[in-house]
Amino acid sequence: TLLSAPLLWEYAHAAGYQTAYWTSQHPMFANTRMLLQGAPIDRCVWAPTLDPLADYLVGAADELVSERALADLATMREPFFAVAHFSNVHMPRRVKRERAPFQPSDERYRRSGDERQRNYYRNAVYLSETAVAKLIAGLRASAVGARTVVLYVSDHGEAWFEHEQANDHGSTLFDEEIRINAWLDAPPNTLSPTERRHLEAASTRQLFQIDVAPTVLDLLGVYDS
Repeated sequence: TLLSAPLLWEYAHAAGYQTAYWTSQHPMFANTRMLLQGAPIDRCVWAPTLDPLADYLVGAADELVSERALADLATMREPFFAVAHFSNVHMPRRVKRERAPFQPSDERYRRSGDERQRNYYRNAVYLSETAVAKLIAGLRASAVGARTVVLYVSDHGEAWFEHEQANDHGSTLFDEEIRINAWLDAPPNTLSPTERRHLEAASTRQLFQIDVAPTVLDLLGVYDS
């Protein structure tokens, strides 16, 4: 049933958008390649393309995704619908010692709930977020930056054994794991005055990942169709 559902790339393609997907994730992880097989994605780049020795769980370096995305965006036609997918925060996580501001940090304590374990996670998040920042800064500085809406959404939070979880990576449904970061950054005048009033009126409502698809379809201009 999941594999038969249409993807946002398919809606965008049908509406005449050029499509792209750049990811540091390995296509073998959780058989992710099966989800996208046959999807109309004009530019599709997986971890092994960025790094032939990419780790199966962590993937290629997230900054390679940003570099490739910026290079491709410079040659893509408008309108486009593109997804940049970063995976280095996935367990066992990628950290660089020279860019690890949270200390003390030690991955060996990952099943203890110890502060060293949390700092290791924070450092992985920090490193991945610098790749996100690089992509957004490069996009905004480009010719298409002033006409592009950016939607950011994360996967899930992590557990640190607060409820005696057996796993520290997305295994339960407590608040610390299901409350995630998400935001939109849009150029001025993306919304009409009426749309802006509706948005402000809804600012205190709870949102869910199921709200992402209709939001994107609305931005693509195909929702009413």
